[in-house]
Amino acid sequence: MFLKRIEILGFKSFADRTIIEFNEGISALLGPNGCGKSNIVDAIKWVLGEQSVRNMRAERMDDVIFSGTESRKALNVAEVTLVIANDQGILEIERPEIAIKRRIFREGDSEYFLNGAPVRLKEIKELFFDTGIGKSAYSVMEQGRIDQVLSNKPEERRYIFEEAAGITKYRMRSGEAERKLVKTEENMVQVENILHEVHRNYETLKKQTDKTLEYRKFKESVFSLDRDLKLLQWRDLVESGEKKSDRLKSREDKYQQVVGKINDIKTELASELDSVNEMESRLIESQKQLYGMDLEKENQEEQVKNIRERRNESEETCKSARTREKNAVVSLGSLKKLKKNRETDLAAFKDRIKEIEGNITSLSKTISAAEQRVKGNTDETLKTNNSLSGEEQTREALGDDLRSLTDDIVRELDRGLKDSGYDRSTRRLLEQSILDSLGEMRIRSEGRSKLLSDQKNLTDVNKTPELLSSASVDFLNFSKSLAEVSGLFTEYKDSEADFLEEFLAPEGIITRKRDLDEKITASAEKTRKLKDDLGSLIDEKTALTVQINESRESLEELRVAQARTTTQSAAAEDSLASLAREAESEEARLDEIRQQLAGEEARIRSLDEQVAAILLKREELEKTQEKLRKDMAGLESGISSENEKMTGRESKLKKLTEQRGNLEIEKER
Repeated sequence: MFLKRIEILGFKSFADRTIIEFNEGISALLGPNGCGKSNIVDAIKWVLGEQSVRNMRAERMDDVIFSGTESRKALNVAEVTLVIANDQGILEIERPEIAIKRRIFREGDSEYFLNGAPVRLKEIKELFFDTGIGKSAYSVMEQGRIDQVLSNKPEERRYIFEEAAGITKYRMRSGEAERKLVKTEENMVQVENILHEVHRNYETLKKQTDKTLEYRKFKESVFSLDRDLKLLQWRDLVESGEKKSDRLKSREDKYQQVVGKINDIKTELASELDSVNEMESRLIESQKQLYGMDLEKENQEEQVKNIRERRNESEETCKSARTREKNAVVSLGSLKKLKKNRETDLAAFKDRIKEIEGNITSLSKTISAAEQRVKGNTDETLKTNNSLSGEEQTREALGDDLRSLTDDIVRELDRGLKDSGYDRSTRRLLEQSILDSLGEMRIRSEGRSKLLSDQKNLTDVNKTPELLSSASVDFLNFSKSLAEVSGLFTEYKDSEADFLEEFLAPEGIITRKRDLDEKITASAEKTRKLKDDLGSLIDEKTALTVQINESRESLEELRVAQARTTTQSAAAEDSLASLAREAESEEARLDEIRQQLAGEEARIRSLDEQVAAILLKREELEKTQEKLRKDMAGLESGISSENEKMTGRESKLKKLTEQRGNLEIEKER
């Protein structure tokens, strides 16, 4: 049994579906800090049923869901699938491959699946009992886990040893059986309590049932007696009703006579009332007309007041319009002057832009020429570097030849010295003898030269022959010494090896060495010249680069100035267009003010005409009101007379009505 692969989707930093395959043996996950190695271990523990938020390095369990980044949205679900090989049948499922999946939603719901079928967490835990696999088993040893195990109490380490020993499953089953026994005992206690309660309520319910049956019997008896009582009462009512019907008939005839008299009186009252109502209607109509005229007068007064207020408002409006007209004329003049200034500024900006564009073109050409020169310089530098490399290779080859030739010279020299019997010690003795003789001759010649010099300064002529004789002897001895030196030199020359002449011959090995030395010197000189040329090219390229950078900075400054000037020109154009719009708006506003002024003046004239017409209507209304008041006085007098007649008839009607009421009371009895 081994872990084959793990599939992760939406868990912590794994936003996309990630599949990690494992082979038999040791697999290692490598990567820098923060790349998600620990998240894979957390995913394994989580899918095996980890419920501790702290062990998941989170604050809430839904924090394990990918929370999104600046470029990706957050996910609403996270799931991890663990695929384990079961070829050996260690797990109690007859399948060669087992997939355990756990899924959590952001709402907090969590699901477990075993080979695609929903299961409980308990079933997942029971599946891995005594296998060493689990959220806290010894198969997952994360960072710091070993130190934690070593520092735990023996009781806490016991779980790991039991898991390794394979008794965890039985211990769990034992605990589960004990819990079931405890729960069964609790259920039995509850059943006993329920039975006790049922027995206690049985007697009470039996008594209540007996009382209920007795109540139903009494209720049926009461219903039967009440029915008989109602029948007797109904029979008495029927007999009493027949007697009262006879008395009611005699009172009904008398009642009809009184009602006839009342109706006659009401007919007369109605006739008189119609007359009164007609007069009152005319009076009310006249009052309405009078009231309407009063309202119309008030309305006319209000209209005159409103018209005069509107006229005053129009006059104020005209006054304000004249002021605004004056201000608009002044503002329009200012805008035209400002527009002219903006046009001048715009022309200056355009000239400046043309000048800057010319400078930019010139500077661009200069930069282009310098870049071409830099490119040529680069080509020359590359060519010089190639030549320098070739020359250095040539010099190295000549050096190799020189070293080889030197070795040949040393070998030939050793061989020639050996063949010629050359004795270096004898040659050194001859050299020392020659040098000693030459030194002695030099001393003697210096002494004799000094004597002759002294003789030149002497005034005694008698000593001259003596000095000359001594000088002659000395010269003779000098000649002998010179002969001895010549003999010694001949011996020294004879002691010299003959093969040296072959070395020094034009076609000899020394000549070849000198040719190589001259070639090496020439190559060194050429190399130095190439290096000097390369330095000159580099200096020239540096100077050109500095020039290009300075030109580019100047070009950038010119472009910035161009952009700034273009912006200023655009701003000036916008300002000019804005001023033009403002001028047009101001002219339109001036025309509108003048039209408004003309309209207000026409309105004032119209209001004056309306006031005159309203005053004329008011005089006509006052005449009509006077006539209506006279008609209303006559109607009020006629109404008063008719009311007096109606009062007498109403008194008689009241007495008859009282008589009819008494008869109605007797009828009801």
